[in-house]
Amino acid sequence: MKVLGEKTYLLPLALVIGAVVDALEALFSHGLNFMISLNQAYYLPLVLALPLVGLVIVWIYQRYSPESLAGMSLIFNAVHQRDDNYRIPPLLIPIVIVATWLTHLVGGSAGREGVAVQIGATMGQQFDRWFKDKDQAYSVIFGIAAGFAGLFGTPLAATFFALELLTSGRLLLSVLLPTMLAAYTSLGVSSALKLHHAHFTVDLPQLSHAPVWQLIVMALIFSLAGQLFAHGLEKGKAVASHLMKNPYLRVALGGIILAALLLLTGGRYSGLGEPIIEAIFNGGQALTWDWLWKLALTVLTLSIGFQGGEVTPMFTIGTCLGYVLAPWLGLPNLTVAALGYVTVFAVATNTVIAPMLITMEIFGPEIMPWALPVILLAYSLNGNFSVYGQQKIME
Repeated sequence: MKVLGEKTYLLPLALVIGAVVDALEALFSHGLNFMISLNQAYYLPLVLALPLVGLVIVWIYQRYSPESLAGMSLIFNAVHQRDDNYRIPPLLIPIVIVATWLTHLVGGSAGREGVAVQIGATMGQQFDRWFKDKDQAYSVIFGIAAGFAGLFGTPLAATFFALELLTSGRLLLSVLLPTMLAAYTSLGVSSALKLHHAHFTVDLPQLSHAPVWQLIVMALIFSLAGQLFAHGLEKGKAVASHLMKNPYLRVALGGIILAALLLLTGGRYSGLGEPIIEAIFNGGQALTWDWLWKLALTVLTLSIGFQGGEVTPMFTIGTCLGYVLAPWLGLPNLTVAALGYVTVFAVATNTVIAPMLITMEIFGPEIMPWALPVILLAYSLNGNFSVYGQQKIME
């Protein structure tokens, strides 16, 4: 208890950071929804413009803030290095917002969480001059929690995501209370500003009717999918940069290939992937290879120079994979889809407590007896690999 109360003097600043971050996030989210609606209304001409818009995105970064291309790496360095050589450039906020808007305008397959976290961390760091030197990194953590909570409406998961993300295997419990306050403040502001948060209801069979082998198979397959996404994203970026060192050439040629694939698949995998998730949990169906198409096109989008997050695609990949896996296991489609939703996220981000809390906040506490063994086993199999390559590992 003493540890939990150690940093309570940071509560007022956490409150301010939570409110300010979510005000920015509301601007980002409403603008993103508008871009997605434009894409849906004028899909063909906008997808055909994808290579050209990619050139605009690269030009914006190269012209105004090349260092902002490091994205999430800047966030990790700001916390782990703690000196003025590792400041997050304030220009990152408008640039990543505009670049993500443009990516979704032309139908790129990407998420938004990474952007929200970058916005939160960058804005949080602007308040660190009000912190003691030894506390300055905490402003970034509060910003991450606020960014995640306002976006997904999961304040408990956001709290632990911020505490787990930067250093796997270690929780900064001394800042648990202010981090949680930043998350709940952000949620309150997002609700007031009418941001939509997804919640689903899943009918569950009796856990006692599920043989242990079903839980093991689910954990193994979801772990492999999460690792495939994390490794694919790392290798995709490395290969694209190696083959085409000029970023303009990379985004132009890659954009042509991406546009062709998006048109070939009828636009199903453009954007966040949320329509697929919502359709599945509201009586629709997943196609057999939805999960792999979403994985591959997200890796391609983010590897060639377009911007966006990774988490919502992870949710889509896991949901679709779980849906098509369920009949082979003799389990209800939506039960396995829900477990895929959270487990692929756990593996790909190398976090474990946050995914458990997302399970409870998105699907309700009733699913926890199913989710706990699957998440824990899948997480234990991932070898500490993450889409966030700068994440520190505590042995």
